[in-house]
Amino acid sequence: MTPTKLKQINQPASRKELDSSFAQSYPYKILVVEDNVINAKVLVTILKRLGYEPEVACNGEECLTV
Repeated sequence: MTPTKLKQINQPASRKELDSSFAQSYPYKILVVEDNVINAKVLVTILKRLGYEPEVACNGEECLTV
């Protein structure tokens, strides 16, 4: 048997980073309503990297009071 060469997986040439000035171009107030704490933290982290300061509510009832 002859060894088979593995194909190299092509990776994208460049990966775009999240631009913190995005929120300046698109100024929105964002309310995150998520009952899963991990999901909420991930979403808030992404939004902060885009320059937003989102408010967070843990459920639908709480979002009505925010």
